Amino acid sequence: MIYHLASNLLRDSFNRDDLVPLFRELPNRETSPEIWDRQVKYWSTFMKKWGYQNNVLDFSVNELTHALEYHNVLPPLQPSVDILVTSKILISQDSLLNREKSFLSSITGKLFGFMGKEKGKCDIYIFVDNLKNVVQKIICDVECETTFSTDVVLTNEEIKEKYCQNYDFELIKAELQHTKGVKAYPNGYHIQCGRYSTISQDLVVAILNTKSIQYGIQKRLKQIEHDTQHELQKACQFKKQNRIKEAKNCLRRKKILQAQESRMSIINDNLSNILSQLAENELTKLITKDITQINNAAKKMQQPNIEDVDQVMIELGELIEDSQNLSDALQLPSQKYDDEEIEAELQALFKTNLPNQTKHRLLSQANTQK
Repeated sequence: MIYHLASNLLRDSFNRDDLVPLFRELPNRETSPEIWDRQVKYWSTFMKKWGYQNNVLDFSVNELTHALEYHNVLPPLQPSVDILVTSKILISQDSLLNREKSFLSSITGKLFGFMGKEKGKCDIYIFVDNLKNVVQKIICDVECETTFSTDVVLTNEEIKEKYCQNYDFELIKAELQHTKGVKAYPNGYHIQCGRYSTISQDLVVAILNTKSIQYGIQKRLKQIEHDTQHELQKACQFKKQNRIKEAKNCLRRKKILQAQESRMSIINDNLSNILSQLAENELTKLITKDITQINNAAKKMQQPNIEDVDQVMIELGELIEDSQNLSDALQLPSQKYDDEEIEAELQALFKTNLPNQTKHRLLSQANTQK
């Protein structure tokens, strides 16, 4: 499928008048530097565009070359591949899977003055950034979904089922082993993130072993369920054919399978309980550690003694008293008014030159207020 996409991309991107120099086979650059440089630039750009647009993880140079065949002429891709390898955009599969071994071999060769036999040129290459993106997605998913310590420990089977449906697990495995924040174990990985980044190695091993056993049990349960349905279907067929003996044998085998399923279901539940207990124990340990750190921090805080508190209270009382005295000194003297005097003054207003209507209204308001 990915090679078909490359063929479509080539068909949509080139000018047919320029095909001849692009497909011309040159033994080396000295033959025609201009055409060589043009080929390398075009095909390296083309492969990068094809790889990044389609999230290509690994590909075969031979298959890609034949997918880009035009009028029985194959494009010279290998020089461009070599340039991309030098630029660390691509890495050969052999180099990826044998990074540590290759490093040790090179050191040995320098120390003892010999090198091992060179192998044939690798045909499979990997886009380095695309591989890193897959691994980073695994780490990000774990960080987002982590609740307990069992969530940061992934078995090889979990990674295969969730992330390697379209990718080679060996490539993912090789990159995980060289990724910062990931610790590799024989049967899985510890993604060191969040508060569970420092859990003990014994706990990681216990979780991995429990999960691996449980995976085997669950796989067997699925097979038993399939076999049980198959025996039941055979029994029904034999019954229709009036082959009673064969039908009974099928039902007996179904009963045996169901008994196995019951026992394995109990084992599976026990393993789930063990994982839950491991997660709860680690969470309790972390909470206890947090509480201890808080208590230690509180003890280191400078606490005031009783004499200092008493002195502060005395000074505060004196400040409140001074403020009250100042407020009293600034307050205006209160004045008292006689209600009869106010009434008399109001009546006197009606005897002035106010209009009759205004007097009547004021008098009514005065009576209402009374």
